[in-house]
This record gives sequence, C-alpha cells and structure tokens, in this order.
Amino acid sequence: MTRNHSTTSLCRDNNRVPQYENKTVKAPSKKIAKELCSEFERELKNGDYVKPSDLKLVDFINNEWLPKYALNTDNLSPTTRQGYLQDINKRLVPKIGNKKLGSVKTIDLLNILDDMRDEISITTGKNLSQSTLRNHDNAFVNLFNRAVEWKFIKEPQYGALR
Repeated sequence: MTRNHSTTSLCRDNNRVPQYENKTVKAPSKKIAKELCSEFERELKNGDYVKPSDLKLVDFINNEWLPKYALNTDNLSPTTRQGYLQDINKRLVPKIGNKKLGSVKTIDLLNILDDMRDEISITTGKNLSQSTLRNHDNAFVNLFNRAVEWKFIKEPQYGALR
C-alpha cells in the first residue's frame, strides 16, 4: 500500500525573504515517507533544493546554454562549438527536445547513443566510429553539466554515460 505524506517547509532566500515550498511524497510506508520529507527539508535548509522547472530541453539549449555558454569564446573553441551544436541539434533536439529538462533520464541519452551505434556513416559506409560516439557523449555531458551548475536540474542526467 502506497502512503502519501506532505510537508511544507520554510526557508529564506538570499534577501531573507520567506519562501515556502511544498512537497508530497509517495512511499510504501509512513516511515519512508517521513524520511523523504525530512530529506526535502534538509535540502531546503542547506540551499541544495532545486525547484522542478517546466522548461523544455530545447528552450534550455536555445535560451540558456547557447547564449550564456556555448557562444562565449572563453568556454568553447569555434570547432568544438560547431561540433557540439551539430551533435545536439541532430540528435537531442529531434528525439527529446520537447521533454521537460528535469524529466530527461539517463536512459533517454543512452538510447540515442545506442541508436547511433547502428547507423552507417555516409562518408565511410561503415558504422559510426567510437570517436564520433564519444564526441556526442561529450556534447551531451557539457550541456547537462551546465544545467546542474546553473541549478536547472538537481543532478546530471548522464550518470551512466561516462
């Protein structure tokens, strides 16, 4: 039997303005539900809580990552930038671009890379090389590292890719 437990916590933002956050958890027992709520309260008090966002992956790419990171010449060389943009626009955006950023799972990224293993290169007529797969992986990791760093998501979505 699944139990629901709700908690409301008060924390203060950087200007000491009270902020209230609510969370309802579902757990198999009341004890586990209370533990999850306590963890939520700790995250709030420690400033580690990242509020879920309705931002789509494609919007994060176009409105945040691209102008604030990728286009900055201090962050990526022109060649790397071009490669990342090509990899992201060719692979991520068509397949999962409309998903909410926070709902992208590691398995989504693994499926994209797995599908690529079966593709045939136009130039060589062979399967895509390991270096091509690694380049795509690097682009995906870079993108999600920024999302974590900028607190759009709590943890990286690429955990098993590396």
